[in-house]
Amino acid sequence: GGCWKRTGAIGSQLKAAHWNLLTIAWWRAASDRGLRDAESVPLAALLQALLWWLATCPFEVLLIDPLAPRPFSARQPAEAAMWLASPLGDGRNLAGRVDAEELAKLRAALREGLTT
Repeated sequence: GGCWKRTGAIGSQLKAAHWNLLTIAWWRAASDRGLRDAESVPLAALLQALLWWLATCPFEVLLIDPLAPRPFSARQPAEAAMWLASPLGDGRNLAGRVDAEELAKLRAALREGLTT
């Protein structure tokens, strides 16, 4: 789960473009929290931090806009299970098809991968 495997309908799964935008948003926010000198942080540690964030992120109550000055802002959970703003600034939710079931699968897969 968690990502489209290039066969069949995409449905509620995330595509590679979504993962890239989520990573950009995380990186921008992490940089603001003190990871400015990322060259001194081992790549494995950065990747693990990103994956833990993805596994625990409260997507249901965040509006994620990778290009905004603040990539994460609060939103009402009833709008969508996940809100990933289009980088075109047109107000579209690129993750509009992601539902609560898919988020649960994504989190479970990430947590399993991080603990094994």
